[in-house]
Amino acid sequence: MDVSVRLQGVPSDAVYFVPIDYLTSVTLELFSHPCSGKTYHLTGDSPVSTDAISNAIAKTLKINSLTVVDFIDKMTMDEKLIHRFIGEFIPYFGARARFDVSNIVEIFGRESVEWHVKGDNLTQMIGSYYRENFPELTDAIV
Repeated sequence: MDVSVRLQGVPSDAVYFVPIDYLTSVTLELFSHPCSGKTYHLTGDSPVSTDAISNAIAKTLKINSLTVVDFIDKMTMDEKLIHRFIGEFIPYFGARARFDVSNIVEIFGRESVEWHVKGDNLTQMIGSYYRENFPELTDAIV
């Protein structure tokens, strides 16, 4: 679509997206370890930026661009429509969370958290989300 959309949120360089296969394998492995009262952040150690997420969403929804801005005075009709399909991602944009992965590194080693979600991997993850939650869009999205 020949549409450029603004999304109200807080631009960030620390948004954590985690592939489900990583979560599954680490969670299953953790069950084989004795309880220790520790917290395990299953995030990896390579957050992505809101710009990377915006680009992946725009590519997936086949729109010209999606930019995150601090404030939108009046949303266009296109922005309201796109917001419906992006709404669940907005809390991640402003979280600015930092996670301590030291307990995961202690068990699995440093390489276990050094994977990266970027480019096509991020687009693939976002595309999977839309195919799962909005099956009526399956033919229209990547």
